[in-house]
Amino acid sequence: MVLGETGPDFRGDDVVVTGQKLRIINRTKPQEIGPHFFTLVDPDDIPKGAEENRKCNQNKIICGQLIDAHNIKLNQGFDVRRQLAKAGEPGWDTVFTKASKGDSWFTQEKNESVTQTVSATGSSTTLKYFCIIHRGMNGKITVNPTR
Repeated sequence: MVLGETGPDFRGDDVVVTGQKLRIINRTKPQEIGPHFFTLVDPDDIPKGAEENRKCNQNKIICGQLIDAHNIKLNQGFDVRRQLAKAGEPGWDTVFTKASKGDSWFTQEKNESVTQTVSATGSSTTLKYFCIIHRGMNGKITVNPTR
């Protein structure tokens, strides 16, 4: 996670091998630009446009899944009680959808990091991710079974 020319962005490898460790580091200053989420997501469920953003901000669609998974208490400011939200197998493997929880990490400190094994399997899997706070922060990682 870095602050690029056009705002916050994810930078790093876009291809990994199943079983490889993936480390995510927040290199931004959240006190200046806000916290971040690294959330595996079905790209069709990322809010698009003003109406979907409004619904998401009202805890509907994918936002509600994230709020539940991270045990976020909105009536107490923005109190995140679970920094790492997991579903499925250990490691990065499960995407959030409108109907189900997935894998996500929350950070609000500069240089804070998380490392997990990429456990997604298949002949070639693509894990898409985004930040619910900065929705322009998104990307994908191709997961190959072997090098």
